[in-house]
Amino acid sequence: MMSCNENARALRVARMEEIKSTGADTMLTSCPKCVSHFECLKFEGDERYEDIEILDVVSFLAREVNAKKSELPAATQTEVEA
Repeated sequence: MMSCNENARALRVARMEEIKSTGADTMLTSCPKCVSHFECLKFEGDERYEDIEILDVVSFLAREVNAKKSELPAATQTEVEA
Protein backbone atom coordinates (compact mmCIF):
# COMPACT_ATOMS: atom_id res chain seq x y z
CA MET A 1 0.00 0.00 0.00
CA MET A 2 1.27 3.43 -0.90
CA SER A 3 1.50 6.07 1.81
CA CYS A 4 1.94 9.77 1.26
CA ASN A 5 5.62 10.12 2.16
CA GLU A 6 8.27 11.63 -0.12
CA ASN A 7 9.35 8.26 -1.57
CA ALA A 8 5.77 7.43 -2.52
CA ARG A 9 5.31 10.90 -3.98
CA ALA A 10 8.45 10.45 -6.08
CA LEU A 11 6.99 7.21 -7.48
CA ARG A 12 3.71 8.93 -8.34
CA VAL A 13 5.55 11.77 -10.05
CA ALA A 14 7.63 9.27 -12.05
CA ARG A 15 4.49 7.42 -13.22
CA MET A 16 2.71 10.66 -14.11
CA GLU A 17 5.73 11.79 -16.10
CA GLU A 18 5.64 8.48 -18.01
CA ILE A 19 1.96 9.02 -18.75
CA LYS A 20 2.52 12.62 -19.78
CA SER A 21 5.37 11.61 -22.11
CA THR A 22 2.98 9.37 -24.08
CA GLY A 23 0.62 12.27 -24.76
CA ALA A 24 -2.25 10.44 -23.04
CA ASP A 25 -4.96 12.55 -21.44
CA THR A 26 -6.41 9.70 -19.33
CA MET A 27 -4.82 7.22 -16.95
CA LEU A 28 -6.83 4.06 -16.32
CA THR A 29 -6.09 1.87 -13.30
CA SER A 30 -7.72 -1.19 -11.78
CA CYS A 31 -7.04 0.16 -8.28
CA PRO A 32 -9.45 2.78 -6.87
CA LYS A 33 -6.94 3.59 -4.09
CA CYS A 34 -4.34 4.43 -6.75
CA VAL A 35 -6.79 6.94 -8.20
CA SER A 36 -6.80 8.71 -4.83
CA HIS A 37 -3.03 8.76 -4.60
CA PHE A 38 -2.53 10.06 -8.14
CA GLU A 39 -5.24 12.68 -7.61
CA CYS A 40 -3.20 13.87 -4.60
CA LEU A 41 -0.62 15.29 -7.01
CA LYS A 42 -3.31 17.40 -8.62
CA PHE A 43 -4.80 18.52 -5.29
CA GLU A 44 -1.35 19.47 -4.02
CA GLY A 45 -1.37 22.12 -6.72
CA ASP A 46 0.98 20.38 -9.17
CA GLU A 47 -0.28 21.95 -12.39
CA ARG A 48 1.82 19.68 -14.61
CA TYR A 49 -0.79 16.96 -14.33
CA GLU A 50 -4.07 18.87 -14.20
CA ASP A 51 -4.90 17.90 -17.80
CA ILE A 52 -4.60 14.15 -17.12
CA GLU A 53 -7.82 12.44 -16.05
CA ILE A 54 -7.35 9.55 -13.62
CA LEU A 55 -10.01 6.84 -13.56
CA ASP A 56 -10.50 3.36 -12.19
CA VAL A 57 -11.75 0.73 -14.66
CA VAL A 58 -15.28 0.56 -13.21
CA SER A 59 -15.78 4.34 -13.43
CA PHE A 60 -14.45 4.38 -16.98
CA LEU A 61 -16.75 1.56 -18.10
CA ALA A 62 -19.78 3.14 -16.40
CA ARG A 63 -19.10 6.44 -18.14
CA GLU A 64 -18.72 4.73 -21.52
CA VAL A 65 -21.92 2.71 -21.10
CA ASN A 66 -23.85 5.85 -20.14
CA ALA A 67 -22.38 7.73 -23.10
CA LYS A 68 -23.43 4.96 -25.49
CA LYS A 69 -26.91 4.81 -23.95
CA SER A 70 -27.38 8.54 -24.52
CA GLU A 71 -26.51 8.07 -28.21
CA LEU A 72 -29.33 5.54 -28.72
CA PRO A 73 -32.75 6.63 -30.03
CA ALA A 74 -35.34 7.08 -27.24
CA ALA A 75 -37.28 3.89 -28.16
CA THR A 76 -34.12 1.80 -27.99
CA GLN A 77 -33.11 3.31 -24.64
CA THR A 78 -36.34 2.05 -23.09
CA GLU A 79 -35.61 -1.45 -24.36
CA VAL A 80 -32.05 -1.31 -23.00
CA GLU A 81 -33.20 -0.17 -19.54
CA ALA A 82 -35.81 -2.94 -19.30
